Amino acid sequence: MERYSSRGIDELGRMVLPVEIRTKLNLRANMQVSLTPIDTIVILQRVDGEPIPACTCYNYTSTLDELHRVTFSHELLSQQGWKAGSTVALYVNDNIIILKSA
Repeated sequence: MERYSSRGIDELGRMVLPVEIRTKLNLRANMQVSLTPIDTIVILQRVDGEPIPACTCYNYTSTLDELHRVTFSHELLSQQGWKAGSTVALYVNDNIIILKSA
């Protein structure tokens, strides 16, 4: 799977999802997404999408705001070692987005 894009995290723990990805996955403002950390990656998926395979990890949820930003919880940011200014690589596979430190 090739890297699709890279995005930075702002000081409030938010990242804008690129329009191409939002269009491909039919993501809109006020839509809920799940964030599932697995080791060094985070899987982002529409809440109504296919379930993520069973894992021993915790699921977080976020709602896309009107500017199509996803907000990461402080716990998830800390777990991944992300902070304001961190760059995250986005990979798209079927109906999920895989986020990984760039």
